[in-house]
Amino acid sequence: MNVYTFPVLCWQLTDELVCGRAIGPDLEIVRSDARKVLAALSIELGREGVRVSAPVTDYKRVRQTVSVRPSYRVDNQVFPLKDALQIPVDAVYGRNDFGSFTCFIPRFDSQFHYYEADNLKTLLEHFSQDALRSMSPEKLYRYLLAPAPWLESTKVREKAPKRAYREEPIETPRLSQAADRLPLPKKLVRKREGLPAAAWERAGSVRECAELFGKVNFLLVGEHGVGKTAILGEAVRKSAKSKGGPTFWKSAAHRLVAGAKYLGDWQQLCDALVYDLSRVRGVLWIEDFIELIRVGGSGPEDSVASFLTPALDRGDFHVVSEITPRGLDAARTVLPGFVERFRLIRVEDMPEASVRSVMAQYGAYTEETLGVSLAPKARRLAYRLLDRHVRYEQFPAKALRFLAETAHNAELAQRSEVDEAAVMKSFIQRTGMPPVLVDDQIKLDASELRAWFERRIVGQPVAVEAVTSVIRTFKAGLNDPDKPIATLLFSGPTGVGKTALASALSDYFFGEGHEVRPLIRIDMSEFQHPGQLSRLIGTGSGEPGELVRKVRATPFSVVLFDEIEKASPIFFDTLLTVLDEGLLADAIGRETDFRGCIVIMTTNLGARKGAAPGFGTDAAQNIASDIRAFFRPEFFNRIDQVVPFSPLQSETIRAIARIELDNIRTREGLSARDLTLHFTDALVALVAARGFDEAYGARALQRVVEHQVVAALGRYLLANPQVQGARLTVDVAEGEVVVSGKQP
Repeated sequence: MNVYTFPVLCWQLTDELVCGRAIGPDLEIVRSDARKVLAALSIELGREGVRVSAPVTDYKRVRQTVSVRPSYRVDNQVFPLKDALQIPVDAVYGRNDFGSFTCFIPRFDSQFHYYEADNLKTLLEHFSQDALRSMSPEKLYRYLLAPAPWLESTKVREKAPKRAYREEPIETPRLSQAADRLPLPKKLVRKREGLPAAAWERAGSVRECAELFGKVNFLLVGEHGVGKTAILGEAVRKSAKSKGGPTFWKSAAHRLVAGAKYLGDWQQLCDALVYDLSRVRGVLWIEDFIELIRVGGSGPEDSVASFLTPALDRGDFHVVSEITPRGLDAARTVLPGFVERFRLIRVEDMPEASVRSVMAQYGAYTEETLGVSLAPKARRLAYRLLDRHVRYEQFPAKALRFLAETAHNAELAQRSEVDEAAVMKSFIQRTGMPPVLVDDQIKLDASELRAWFERRIVGQPVAVEAVTSVIRTFKAGLNDPDKPIATLLFSGPTGVGKTALASALSDYFFGEGHEVRPLIRIDMSEFQHPGQLSRLIGTGSGEPGELVRKVRATPFSVVLFDEIEKASPIFFDTLLTVLDEGLLADAIGRETDFRGCIVIMTTNLGARKGAAPGFGTDAAQNIASDIRAFFRPEFFNRIDQVVPFSPLQSETIRAIARIELDNIRTREGLSARDLTLHFTDALVALVAARGFDEAYGARALQRVVEHQVVAALGRYLLANPQVQGARLTVDVAEGEVVVSGKQP
């Protein structure tokens, strides 16, 4: 039998009647004097089958005066009174079982939690003003007539409930529809991910969560991948084994309102859910806490979170969830009162020694379940690669997911061990980075690197040097890991190779084994109005924008903002955190990570009419001056390097024309017939002349090659279907492209 001491707030209603209200259970009793009130409350709170616990210890009463300006409401119009009233508010506060404080405001049926004793006065005024503003002047007058209360206490002896001979199952139709009963069968737990149902190296956090289930609402706060989900899952499995405890259910915000069609439907569905949860002492695990604030009505104040708040205050059920620090800040900004009803449990990043221990334990797990062992050297290599290159997720999750994928590949290949070569291959497949960039045993040849880019980009030696410098810095491990790999601004006239160089860089840096080119191109001329920001990054209340969606799908890529100067200035402000921290957060705190990307912007700002070709010192200074004058200093200073592109000269144009022509050689229609091509100097000169324009540079070269050269080849092959293994000469006759063949 447990003995509790409850604070009781008493009012002298009349000379013959006293009202007493137990703090916590909100139970009121009226008797002829205070002694009889306390005795009756003690009996009622301790009766058989009622489960109660003392809400606070070291409790005290406080009276605080709150300034409120009453108002009348007539036909949806508000008429405030001239003067503000000073309203006394009585509350009881004390320390709760979890080390923080709880304050009860009985007259308003309200309570709140806080962590610093100095915050009581401010929070009490805030909650009291919210309640008093909703009262009409008449209600405020009646409120003021009530006498000042005093604080008493009563002891309660809780009797253990008698065990029923047979416990009938409780039907929960709405709850069973909207949530999954936990724990799940073992065969379903993380089956798809191939990961064990365990929270290695997190025993302390698991124990803390298990102790809080059914007593308080709480949030696990930590970065993506630190193990929040694993901790909650392990705590639920441990707690579910004990008899007489709460039941556990898992759901998501959208499932709570699924099936609502008409106005008011989702509120009825939530009411039914709360009723079912209260009957089974339910603990509801919400997967996406921030979505509770978004789903439901038209705004946060009309959301599912706001609707469920009174039920949480009454203790009808409890909610547990997880959130990132940025998400927590966003939730506090949008709906602070809801977040205050949750205890925060910080889940810090796992130290390296613990991560390595987790990886070793997972190796034992794969050997037991899959028959695939993880060699110690392979685990060390995986840790090094993930620690350096994968920034969008934290350990241990990113290590476990990567090792699970690698072990699965080994199982499919019928290999019994994952070695360093298997880890390197799996990592290259995931990121698209070539072996020379991720394997320390392979040296980077600077001359070969430069030659590779010069074969793709002709006549832009300064630009080629800039991108090869980025690659050399990355290979040496000298790039800042907390920013994008590089942030470059390509400046120069239209059609001189800015987009082509960005494309070449994406092929070299992230194109290993990728069928789709890892180049995300955003035409900023389509975002000239501030209202178009949602198209780019999303609003936080719906689907993510184009940029966010593509970067999340391809976290290792070149992100190209083409013609950046044409966008609305609001986009420059949005990109500040991308350039500075490599992160982009939406309105509800969801992050998109750019730290595995190379960010390139192109602009024509430095291309002055009549500028002479070449790269003189004065030209470079003029380009920098134009760009500095256009962009705000805080944006310009976040750019690693401004890369100037020179106007194309005649020799360069012919070289580009030859490159475009050479690209035809590998096309299927030619290789299937074993045909080789020879392009005459006259043809190269024709393509260069027709494919270059002073206003648009060499942008039309590809179009000329397709419409004139490829078309001529097509006509020849259709007219000569029997040609095989021949050498075709493509030449110019009377200003037209002609093709002639010669059998070997």
